[in-house]
Amino acid sequence: MLVFYNDDVLNALIAHQVLPVYLDALVPRALLGRAVRGEESNRGVPGPQGKRGLRGPPGPPGKSAQQRTNHRGGGQLELPHFISKPSPTITVKETQNVLIPCKANGFPQPVITWYKNGHLIEKERKYFGERSLNLEKIQFQDRGVYTCTAENLMGRAELSVNVSVKVPAKFITEPKRSIIAYKTWDTVLQCDIFGYPSPVITWTRSGEQLSVKRHFSNGSQLMI
Repeated sequence: MLVFYNDDVLNALIAHQVLPVYLDALVPRALLGRAVRGEESNRGVPGPQGKRGLRGPPGPPGKSAQQRTNHRGGGQLELPHFISKPSPTITVKETQNVLIPCKANGFPQPVITWYKNGHLIEKERKYFGERSLNLEKIQFQDRGVYTCTAENLMGRAELSVNVSVKVPAKFITEPKRSIIAYKTWDTVLQCDIFGYPSPVITWTRSGEQLSVKRHFSNGSQLMI
């Protein structure tokens, strides 16, 4: 025999624990206050990517290449730069003393090095003062382009000076005071002179200009 109860009667019987225990198997669990967990659904497809946000404000300016903070020493790293520059061209007379200054600052303190025509100058050959180059009793062979470099771990700076040396005209080979010549023979007189700028050589006889028909000159030589 089956007995059917409406919802109100069923709930009252359950509340007063009147129904027998086997009723739990006959009555749906939802009516006895026990929820049934549903099946888990599949994960949905991700939506499209959103638009890119606005660009943020610019950050504070950094240190320039000229000056950067040295966190270890607390100072500021600085590229070498010259505080004293000589003239780009220097012209002197032979045997004069020449001082070429080259002062540079930077951090760390830059190392000064001198070059002549691209070659390192040996310190034992010339006197080096404090950040300067001193050429004592300069000679004609000392002419050339002198380059001063200042270098530290931040970089390198350089400047060049073109040094010219004037040399007064002087005999390399003096002509003989007397020479024996033979009639109808060509006679050659030699006169080697050096100077800078190059001197102009002129031949005269007893203070008078020589005849072009009988004399030929190519500067240091005179053919009679």
